[in-house]
Amino acid sequence: LRILGLNWAPDGRSLIFGHRFEMRQPDIAIRAAGAKNLVRLTANRVIEAQPALSPDGRHIAFLRFSPAGGYPRLYVMQLDGRQQRRIASGAWGPVRSPDGTWIAYDGRDGIRIVRSSGRGDQLLVPETRRTSVLRPVWLSDGLHIAFVRASRTGRSAIWTATVHGGGLDPVGSVPRYLDDFDVATDGQRLVFSGGRRLFVMNIDGTGRRPFGRREKWGIATPAWCRDGRTIVFASRRDRDWDLYAMTTSGRVFAKVTDNLGDDYEPDC
Repeated sequence: LRILGLNWAPDGRSLIFGHRFEMRQPDIAIRAAGAKNLVRLTANRVIEAQPALSPDGRHIAFLRFSPAGGYPRLYVMQLDGRQQRRIASGAWGPVRSPDGTWIAYDGRDGIRIVRSSGRGDQLLVPETRRTSVLRPVWLSDGLHIAFVRASRTGRSAIWTATVHGGGLDPVGSVPRYLDDFDVATDGQRLVFSGGRRLFVMNIDGTGRRPFGRREKWGIATPAWCRDGRTIVFASRRDRDWDLYAMTTSGRVFAKVTDNLGDDYEPDC
């Protein structure tokens, strides 16, 4: 069994994920805590993964890959798997707005947003010949999106964009080779990895500081927990990717996973 994307349902009692059993193509499934059996929501002969639930837990956005390759398509369906319909083409990494009204995603031509109903698909931040934009993250106000803007020379920065247009601003200077980032639930702070270290910074670009130790073998995918004090991240300090929990002061207090596999991209 291979898991492709994992999310908690809003009730906190069920998990929804893409799964591949034996040699079958990955499908979308849901499992209640303590249940022995999966409830399969899709059963098509194509790859389907990265499910994202709406805040009310009634609808699921997911990616469906074409057998011919290329960018996947963005679909939505009801929680029971019915009424599957395509709402966007050429999508990657869909993330829902806090109220569930919009879905942001990486498109072929930049960062795009589309209503959960499938209407209003629009290009929010275009790519250029010199820069690429990727990894959208919603801020808590539901009106702004933070994203990574990377130049072809390898330099990158975190920017914010106003959903309804009229605002595109750099957050602040970041180390070369920015990897991943996440925004705290208060919408005022962010954490990012770059140069084999973790950094925290205010959303207005002030107060940037490194914390924790420099990871010789790599560090990635930091996630800010809902308590506002804990950050979970992936590190190769034991030569394979495991998850660690650290306070915002830089003290590691738990090794969350310890196995021979690679563990990363936590959701806290």
